[in-house]
Amino acid sequence: MASQTVTLVSSDGQEFEFKRTYIAKMNAITTTIEELGYENGALPAEPIPLPQADSELFDRQTPRAKLAEVINAAYVLNMPDLIETLNKYMAKNLEGRTAEEMSKWLEIPLLNAATDEE
Repeated sequence: MASQTVTLVSSDGQEFEFKRTYIAKMNAITTTIEELGYENGALPAEPIPLPQADSELFDRQTPRAKLAEVINAAYVLNMPDLIETLNKYMAKNLEGRTAEEMSKWLEIPLLNAATDEE
């Protein structure tokens, strides 16, 4: 089965894994993959080094980090349609998950109630 993710390595050595759907939106990465000889949507199993991109650039591009910024902007700008769409997206992705899974998906630390009471 073909890989569904690509690992990109920043100039400072950090690895970032991106799903096929996100890679398809990154023209520079798609071109790089094609130049490496991968055709018909095939993705390399080995990490792709990107010496011109540091980890800060990737941190800004991670979907959930951007999602938080968009949600905050939608509330500040009072955009009810966008707020509703984003809320539905979040609900769909969090439905049926445990607290630990939600914490991981949202990329936020999970607070332990027992620790908080001490």
